[in-house]
Amino acid sequence: MFIIILILCMYICLIFLKSSLVKLKNPYGFMVVIEQYNIFPKFMLRTITPIIIVFELCIGLWIVVPFLRPFGAIIGIIMQTLFLILLIKNFGRTLERGCGCFEINTPKKITMKHILFNTKLVVILLTILIYEWGK
Repeated sequence: MFIIILILCMYICLIFLKSSLVKLKNPYGFMVVIEQYNIFPKFMLRTITPIIIVFELCIGLWIVVPFLRPFGAIIGIIMQTLFLILLIKNFGRTLERGCGCFEINTPKKITMKHILFNTKLVVILLTILIYEWGK
């Protein structure tokens, strides 16, 4: 089981690092993506955007450090669940600036593929957390 968890942790690490690095390269573009979801007032976007990017980066790093893994899993579950809710709420909608799913400034229609992918991430993070708590 340890090897499976390690593989899952590496997978989550790569996904979150890739996602955060894309957003770090273009934080303004990511801010515009967040704005499309209409969940935060515009005046908060400049504050919220870097916080989300930093949390994604931390999750990617923490998930591979054994004593930080539970924290990374918990924050990852919370963030992915909130994002999943946003995806479900906007299902079928085409977002002109992308959905925040690894690409920025590329029109993207939110499909079942996006929902299933993010559901899979929540399940993997839950699996990691349950394993860590059971040790």
